[in-house]
Amino acid sequence: MVSVICPVWNQSALTNKFLYQHWNLYKNSDFELIIIDNGSTDNTQRLLATWKDMVGDNLKVITNSDNLGFGPANNQGAAIATGDIL
Repeated sequence: MVSVICPVWNQSALTNKFLYQHWNLYKNSDFELIIIDNGSTDNTQRLLATWKDMVGDNLKVITNSDNLGFGPANNQGAAIATGDIL
């Protein structure tokens, strides 16, 4: 299993493009994507909820109320990752 951890902050259009470009990976049971929303104030939360409904368990979302920074967000993702490879 491979776990990909991706912190995001605002930039919902870029996040959507990233998710769309990797659509085929979500069908693979040996892959999980962990998105950490680092306190976005745009429509990132709504976007991630829509993707979560479409993708299911291969997409995990952590929502922070504040921007904790890149390092702490990656650590949050690593803490819930189930993959052998991060």
